[in-house]
Amino acid sequence: MVYQADEADKALTVIMEMLDKCIRIQPKFAKNTAPYTLLKNRIKALTIAGSLLAGRTVKDDYQPDELAAAWLPLSFIIRKCQKAQLKHDLKSRTYRQLQEMIAALSYAEALIR
Repeated sequence: MVYQADEADKALTVIMEMLDKCIRIQPKFAKNTAPYTLLKNRIKALTIAGSLLAGRTVKDDYQPDELAAAWLPLSFIIRKCQKAQLKHDLKSRTYRQLQEMIAALSYAEALIR
C-alpha cells in the first residue's frame, strides 16, 4: 500500500496526540491492574507506530516480537473507534475525529505488518 507524504504527516500528528493522551492518563491507574497494563501496551504500540511514521528505522530499537505484538493494540483501538462511530451522526465532529484516528491507526498498522 502506497501513501502520500501528507497522509503520513497527518497520521503522525494523530498518533502523537493519542500517545500524549495515553501518557497523561496513565498515572491515574494503579500499577498491575488491567487498565494500567492495557494502557502500557497501547503506549508501546503507539510509540512504535509514531517511530515508523516519522521515518525512523525501528528494527534497531525493538525486537521482532515487539514489532509483531504492536499491531494488536492498534487493531483493538481501530475496532473501538469503529464501534464508537456507530453512535454518532456522519456529519458530527466526533465522527470525523474517530475517522481520522481510524485512518492514522490503519496506516500505522500497515507499516508494522
